[in-house]
Amino acid sequence: MRILVLLLVGALLAGCQATQPLPPTPAPVQPQPPDPDSVTLSEWLREADSTLRLSAQEARAQLASRQGESPSPAQRYRAALLHQQLGEWNSWVLARDTMRQLRADETLPPDVRRLAGLLEIFNQSRINAHQQRTELRKTLAGQEELLAQRQREVQALEEKIRSLTNLEDSMHKRRDEQDGRQ
Repeated sequence: MRILVLLLVGALLAGCQATQPLPPTPAPVQPQPPDPDSVTLSEWLREADSTLRLSAQEARAQLASRQGESPSPAQRYRAALLHQQLGEWNSWVLARDTMRQLRADETLPPDVRRLAGLLEIFNQSRINAHQQRTELRKTLAGQEELLAQRQREVQALEEKIRSLTNLEDSMHKRRDEQDGRQ
């Protein structure tokens, strides 16, 4: 009987050690307020998205209506986006310069400044592409003028050759006539 009691006590002790207490239930997750920096970036991205849908005329109208506003960073950003939609070299330069200033503004969150930097690069690439197209058009116009000049020279040479050929033919005819008379 002692052995049986010892076995039962051992089994009970082993069973008690094997079961662990249940972990405490986790506290319900409380929603965290959004990070102000990410809210600002989201607002600026939404602003860029809505501005990209505007035509040049709509952007020009909105720029005209904003003339008296105070220049907060968000308003300068919006104005730069509107300028970039105008599709003109001067407006791209203005948008690029504004984005450069916003990128350098230490009061803005880092993600917003990076967005301004990307838009600065975007506007600079539009400026560069416009300048390259302008230079290519000038080069093309010069090449077209040179081609027209060469074509005029070719025509003049062809006329001279025809004149010489006609002169030579008439000289041969005269010789033949003179040889036929003698």
